[in-house]
Amino acid sequence: MLGTYTTPWGESAQLVLADSASVFTWSDAPIEVTMDITGLRTGTAGEQVGTVTWTAGDSTATVPVVLDAALGQPDAWWRLTHPQLLNP
Repeated sequence: MLGTYTTPWGESAQLVLADSASVFTWSDAPIEVTMDITGLRTGTAGEQVGTVTWTAGDSTATVPVVLDAALGQPDAWWRLTHPQLLNP
């Protein structure tokens, strides 16, 4: 698990790697890691929401980040009581 995404109405899903990766490096070579995640309001389980990239010298590996569960729409009561949060 890389993190958790939670919507304003309480739906949540974990951010997980879709696959494994490997980068060849020498024992003391630094490895740079970057993660890019898109903003979202709803989503399906397995939907790609970003990437993680590992770089060591000339070697690079990138793996998709996906949701482990669906993020559904808010219910009618939440929409009625939080109209200011529906259109950020």
